[in-house]
Amino acid sequence: MDVLWLIPLLLVPLLMWSSGTFVFYFKKCFYVGWMMVLALLAIPLCMLKSGGRDVENMRIIRVLVRHVKYFLGLRFDVSGWEHLQTEGPYVIISNHQSSLDVLGLMEILPDRCTMIAKKELVYAGTVGLICWLGGIVFINRKKTSDAKSVMAEAAQTMLDQQIRLWVFPEGTRNQKEDLLPFKKGAFHLAVQAQVPIIPVVFSSYRNFYLRKEKRFNSGTVRLRILPKIETKGMTSDDISSLCDKSFDLMQAAFRERLRLQTHEQRAVEGAEHSPRSRLLFPPTSPSETCLPRPPVPLPAPPPLLSPRFPIAWPCHEISSCLVDAWSGRPLARPVSAVCPDPHCACSSSSTCTTTSSTSTSSSAALQAVSGMTDGRIDACCSSCMTEGSGHHQFLLCFLPF
Repeated sequence: MDVLWLIPLLLVPLLMWSSGTFVFYFKKCFYVGWMMVLALLAIPLCMLKSGGRDVENMRIIRVLVRHVKYFLGLRFDVSGWEHLQTEGPYVIISNHQSSLDVLGLMEILPDRCTMIAKKELVYAGTVGLICWLGGIVFINRKKTSDAKSVMAEAAQTMLDQQIRLWVFPEGTRNQKEDLLPFKKGAFHLAVQAQVPIIPVVFSSYRNFYLRKEKRFNSGTVRLRILPKIETKGMTSDDISSLCDKSFDLMQAAFRERLRLQTHEQRAVEGAEHSPRSRLLFPPTSPSETCLPRPPVPLPAPPPLLSPRFPIAWPCHEISSCLVDAWSGRPLARPVSAVCPDPHCACSSSSTCTTTSSTSTSSSAALQAVSGMTDGRIDACCSSCMTEGSGHHQFLLCFLPF
């Protein structure tokens, strides 16, 4: 009987390794459970600090929540920090994909800033109570009249207490590949208070989190803070144009990031053709997935390269995708592969030297490189060479056995 309790401990690592669905539910349950535990810890701290409901309690919540991203394998890359260095009250608007947005929100949450959230959240146990203590404004999305009155009160509170408000103008969670039309509550709020709007764009979660497919991997979320949009002098007649302007700016930023994510994902999919090697995949057109090209026949590797061997790939003038197929991540941005200055993506412990050779055979070119590699290359290094009068270009990849 004493051994039975060890079975779940052994099964969990096995399922985490073999089942993506188990990982999805495990992470989701852990996230919800741990947030409730943190809320339980934060409640007495907030009571001691402020004695009750106060926006200053968001400082405590922010400190307690920021570490959760590490447990879930998430990283946040933030750009545009300077746009948050604005004095006085303002309204922050952002796209809304899932409850994981809270982690990104806490990553950049400025002082004296709270949120507008749906009324149902107040009933979420300890999380609901800590949200109330943090000064979060709750609205009833089903009653438009109630929502408008709450927004009017919030606008006055912003000016009286000099606070900032974070609003999700889409109104609900959205994992589609585009933004939902914005509701106008946040813009009424900003115009009534005559405060600026600061848009924040979360990159798509689709590379690591898909709710329908039950996938929850590690990943990076990129937050882009856009320049503020002034509302001074605007009236209720300007709200529609203000809403459209904000939507167009955020949609353009979201689509730009989504396009880059699509390119990176295609590179990773190409790397899966050789999961235990480091390869350099040159595309034949900008829109084509980076797939391996047939290797150019080469002579037997020189002794100095043992136990590794080189494979040459044709060089293209457009770009080359440097992909680490072992980890499934790009080693570098797509870079020009044209001589004489090819880029090299090696680990810090590697020895890599790029070279250019005008020798008339692949064998001689390999001999020129082999003396510099010393057989210690453990990443995909690019070396551009010319061969014969045709000036064929090659990229050398050194693959470990």
